[in-house]
Amino acid sequence: MRPISAGLIPTAMTADPRRALRQEMRVLRRQIAPERRAAADHAIQWRAAQWLTAQWLTAQRHPTVALYRAFDGEVSTDALRAKLEADGARIVDPIFHRGRALSFVQATGWTTTSYGLPVPTGIPIEIASIDAFVVPGVAFDRQGHRLGMGGGAYDRTLPLSEAPALALAYAQQIIPSVPIGPWDHPMDAVITEVEVVQSAPPSQRDV
Repeated sequence: MRPISAGLIPTAMTADPRRALRQEMRVLRRQIAPERRAAADHAIQWRAAQWLTAQWLTAQRHPTVALYRAFDGEVSTDALRAKLEADGARIVDPIFHRGRALSFVQATGWTTTSYGLPVPTGIPIEIASIDAFVVPGVAFDRQGHRLGMGGGAYDRTLPLSEAPALALAYAQQIIPSVPIGPWDHPMDAVITEVEVVQSAPPSQRDV
């Protein structure tokens, strides 16, 4: 993955020209019908478990996987969490900090913000110990570029680790091109209910 300095990320992204696209894609994501969402969530999580096991986790007896909890129409991770834990993985969850990289804990409890974001409490975990990151997003393209919620949290975090990043998305979240900035960190793959979108190797990506 291309190295990106966390210092390049603006502390405020409200003037980001991608704001309209982000809002449009968030609405699209939330409007997926419940029955279709349930079927898609099942397929995506099954594909993600298979891909993680095949690509990253076979050499790790007890791998550590950073996994989000769904919010604002994101792909569910409940079944993936249960599958990975049953296979012996240690699951850690992100905590968001405005203008800074994520921190991670092995969750022992949960609270919820006033706008519905799940917040874990638990045992702090060093980023260096994480073997794979499972990442949400608003939109993606076939080069692995990601449009997030606008805070830059994952773009600050992923360059701090050499562990691969796998994104989960619905098929309609794959668009022809995601406008990117110098701080954006590409995904190694994006899993949808219909395919695995494998991004280009680092040597073939735009820098």
